[in-house]
Amino acid sequence: MSMNYDNEGSARRSIPEVDKIDFKKLSPIYGLQPSGSSEPEYLKYNEKGRDITGKMFFNTGVAWLGGFACAGAYGFVEGWRGAANPSYRIKLNSVINAVSKRGAKAGNAMGSIAFLYTVSIWATEFFDVEGYVGHGAAVPVVSGLATGLFYKSASGVRGASLAGAIGTLASVTVW
Repeated sequence: MSMNYDNEGSARRSIPEVDKIDFKKLSPIYGLQPSGSSEPEYLKYNEKGRDITGKMFFNTGVAWLGGFACAGAYGFVEGWRGAANPSYRIKLNSVINAVSKRGAKAGNAMGSIAFLYTVSIWATEFFDVEGYVGHGAAVPVVSGLATGLFYKSASGVRGASLAGAIGTLASVTVW
């Protein structure tokens, strides 16, 4: 971009001349074929669907949003009914506090579970657990079990085992 100077000596920018740009030279830089090419241009995609990071971000985000919205609705009702004073400002403050408390807890829990489940599914498919076991339900069973065990691993053996059983049951039910 060139600089032009007006009568007082201050610089002002001029609009670049784009008609002199040769786009045929730029097209390989951006992965495009030249316009004179006779070959069709195909979109690149993954035949198996999204990759692990795409699935992980999507599942975690949707689960967090769903958990926050559902628990936030419960928090709204709880805050509206549990306000100490019938004035609107006190009720509004109580609602905001309850939505933030309930929504954040449930959203974070659901997001963590979705993250663990997505990574568990990827790991069971990567290590071909279905091939070792010989049954199609091996992936959701092992993934649900691993998700529950990891999620409640700090609760002790009993709590982790119960969470693993719940995770397995939920995973098989959804599968």
